[in-house]
Amino acid sequence: METEGWRNFVAKRFPSFSTPPFWKDCAHALTTLSRNIDRRAFIAREFEPTGSILSLPNGVTQDRWQRPKGQTMGFQAVLDSYEEWVGNDWASRRTVVAYGAGAELLLHNTPVHPKRRLVMDNDRATEPAQASQIFPRAQWMSFREAHHAEGRDDVTSVKILRPAQQTPEGRSHDTNEVVLGRAGGELMLLQMGLDPSQSLKLKQYNTFDTSVRSADVNLSPAPLLATCLNDGRLCVYPLHATESVAQPTAQVSCIEGGRRSCQTWSTTFLSKERIAVGLGPSDDIVKVFDVGNTGLAPEPIRRFGSGGRIPTSVYPIRALPSSTADPANSDEHLLLSGGYDGIIRYVDSYVMVAARLTPE
Repeated sequence: METEGWRNFVAKRFPSFSTPPFWKDCAHALTTLSRNIDRRAFIAREFEPTGSILSLPNGVTQDRWQRPKGQTMGFQAVLDSYEEWVGNDWASRRTVVAYGAGAELLLHNTPVHPKRRLVMDNDRATEPAQASQIFPRAQWMSFREAHHAEGRDDVTSVKILRPAQQTPEGRSHDTNEVVLGRAGGELMLLQMGLDPSQSLKLKQYNTFDTSVRSADVNLSPAPLLATCLNDGRLCVYPLHATESVAQPTAQVSCIEGGRRSCQTWSTTFLSKERIAVGLGPSDDIVKVFDVGNTGLAPEPIRRFGSGGRIPTSVYPIRALPSSTADPANSDEHLLLSGGYDGIIRYVDSYVMVAARLTPE
């Protein structure tokens, strides 16, 4: 039961989760999560930099983070995160979170010590005096250059590269690589580490000085970067291009007739070769493009409407994981989308059917 029993339980009940082979702990964690979701139970807490923070690119450590000033618009959450196991037990994992705060990029890197298992097993809160022993070196970093101005150069897209997507130099536990897009038209690949000499701009991508709406990176051996711009274009770049300023290898307009009332809002890789774009207000709120060996298809291979009489917009799009537990093999036909009309839609692009998940 300690080996095959727990593994079979996880594989049967949670086939789409990619987990390390700590099957008993995995079964306990996933069962608890599933039960909490069924009960609609969750825990929320405020999350902002505390303690010292390393300011990049100047490499100065500040004792306290200063909130952005001079904003002319409300906060819009732009964030990404991932977690990976770095040890030989369930508790030894590293969590990375990056998000935009105005024109500043904030990154939180938490290497978790195996002693955290004591807290998990005892299921109790940790005393403040013990926190430094169980959560060592909670690392905060920020990135903002001197010419970046609030409201003009706000962060509009953040994508943390997973270890398999990083450059060989970036595959270190103290270094993270982030694709960063801004309202001012900048799109770049950053390397951020505790050593300021290792923190630099690795690559810039030509957006023709057009505001970046969203960006995503696929999980292929030669990763591609896809971004949708404010003028309605979808552009595709080789993530690790050889030139210092990468040019798009393909681009296509997602808005028919150049209608100014319609905008592109999000772009997401459904698989290695399929890209979904959310747009609106429009009758077609999701378009799926194919990017294969011949490049980016000029016309969408799939498109979906709202199913209603009033045009709406789609903002987030997420591909549903496949039953193989391999994130690189997500089911390119299944996706979820969130609309301005408050409706969550489950879309099966293979049979061209969209189902409403939000109660009427």
